[in-house]
Amino acid sequence: MCEHLDKRTSFRCSQIEDGDIICFQKHSKPKSEEQYRYPIVASFLENVKEDEKRYKAQAHLYTVFKVAREEDLLEQIGKDIYFDLVDHDKVRSFSIRKQMPFKLFKEEVAKEFGIPVQCQRFWTWAKRQNHTYRPYQPLTPQEESQLGS
Repeated sequence: MCEHLDKRTSFRCSQIEDGDIICFQKHSKPKSEEQYRYPIVASFLENVKEDEKRYKAQAHLYTVFKVAREEDLLEQIGKDIYFDLVDHDKVRSFSIRKQMPFKLFKEEVAKEFGIPVQCQRFWTWAKRQNHTYRPYQPLTPQEESQLGS
């Protein structure tokens, strides 16, 4: 829902709550409406909602891989959180199609980090009773070949 604010009132007088999104639209005299991708805020919000629907409709086709490197371990150990080896919210995430061969994913990691495919080693992580994660076991070549097929 897109509601217009009264220009003569301040934000304090408006009924703005936590989580509200405020969009400002600069009014200029466009040469034509085609000059702007979204000439009015409401059309922008509609586009955002459509994108969300498309994302949700295709979400089951994708999986997320998080790649923690040595630099991520060194940055985390001895910092604010002492229990986890890495901050899983800060490591690089890859949204990958589930049908994508793991070999192609490794090539994408090589491009992103500059680590040759033959030097990459992927591990599964296990959640422990104290809610921390530790590397559990490396993926075998057979397990890697089964991923994405």
